[in-house]
Amino acid sequence: MHYIIRAATKFDAKNMAFRLRQEDAREIRSATGKAPYEILPDCVVPEKTFVLHVSFSKDYPGSLLALFGVCPFPDKERVGIPWMVATPLLVRHQIYILRNSKKWIDTLAADYDLLINCVDARNEVHIKWLKWCGFTFTQLHAEWGHDKLPFWQFEKTTNV
Repeated sequence: MHYIIRAATKFDAKNMAFRLRQEDAREIRSATGKAPYEILPDCVVPEKTFVLHVSFSKDYPGSLLALFGVCPFPDKERVGIPWMVATPLLVRHQIYILRNSKKWIDTLAADYDLLINCVDARNEVHIKWLKWCGFTFTQLHAEWGHDKLPFWQFEKTTNV
């Protein structure tokens, strides 16, 4: 099995938007009030957004597995907003994801002193993974985002 990580394009983001895990699509809609295909292309930041494919052949691009990256926080220097969405194939490849997550986060964090974002409180698997990756949960926002649902704020200090 081969895993291919490369810089993502807006086309990758649109393609991924229609293949998302139900939990990821739900979180995007709850946070923004918009469909994933409306949001994900705008999240692609050159050199800071990547797509992960899985393939049985090194010569074939394979199936989309995940799209991840970091965006600069508006008006806050050296603060980044990390994010990741995945297809249902994530479950079959969770060991690979776990083995590489911390390395990917460190790479994405290179230009930032702080990574910060919010996660839907209903997403227990996401919360467990974020804790495993070294993020700290700092505040529960009881009514956050478009749907005014509970979201946990999480953060990680980097480059210290």
